[in-house]
Amino acid sequence: MGLPFALRALDVDNGSEFVNDRLIEYCLGHGIELTRGRPYRKNDQAWIEQKNGAVVRKLLGYRRFEGLAAARAITRLYGASRLFVNFFQPSFKLAAKQRDGAKVTKRYHPPQTPCERLLQEEAIPMAAKSKLREIAGDLDPLSFWRKCELSRLIWRRWLTAKHRHRRHRSRPTWPRS
Repeated sequence: MGLPFALRALDVDNGSEFVNDRLIEYCLGHGIELTRGRPYRKNDQAWIEQKNGAVVRKLLGYRRFEGLAAARAITRLYGASRLFVNFFQPSFKLAAKQRDGAKVTKRYHPPQTPCERLLQEEAIPMAAKSKLREIAGDLDPLSFWRKCELSRLIWRRWLTAKHRHRRHRSRPTWPRS
């Protein structure tokens, strides 16, 4: 299942992995507005950075990964965790922020899963909502948790095997005193 709603706009980072001819052509061909954040303004993408911390960094850590083998392993891990995060992992959404001098008071909506938020949205077509309910009804949270844990274990073993040779090469070859 793709997105349960029409994609109207994309706001991307300034990296060449996002701003390239293929993406520009795709957006123009599908009537999608393409915008990008301002250079060196990390707060322009604050929501994405928050999700990076809550989801991506929790799964992958802070290392930088390169190569096809890493991409395959990451794709496997995302595939296992995507449904769990979207259908079973509730998160808070900011409802209001009030400033009183230096003190800022934040109020949040009750925690909900991303799926529950989509189902409450009036702009989502009923057919898409029915499909989401059908998917949610077929999912077993415990089995998805196990799949996520297994994928994480495989990921950690892959990392250990991949980077083990680097640790050995970096050791000094001269005798220690």
